[in-house]
Amino acid sequence: MAIVTEAEIFSRLIDASNPTLTPAAAAGILQLDYSETDHARMTELSEKSNAGTLTPEERRELESYVFVGDVLSMMKSKARLSLRKHSPAA
Repeated sequence: MAIVTEAEIFSRLIDASNPTLTPAAAAGILQLDYSETDHARMTELSEKSNAGTLTPEERRELESYVFVGDVLSMMKSKARLSLRKHSPAA
């Protein structure tokens, strides 16, 4: 049996292709973003990764940022589709 990742589970749960969010919920999700501190930390970790100098703990931290970013992208995709569904031009 194939191992199922957290990203695959979230993908099925969120189902970005199914625009079921209310306009208010969709708008709220589209406002979610990393803080400036998080952006700076991700840049720092990415640079260290490119240089090959990440510690195991930093690698796990970078992987966490990437995972959360993937989930956020799925949520925002669903939010945009939901807003299109509810727009007068839809």
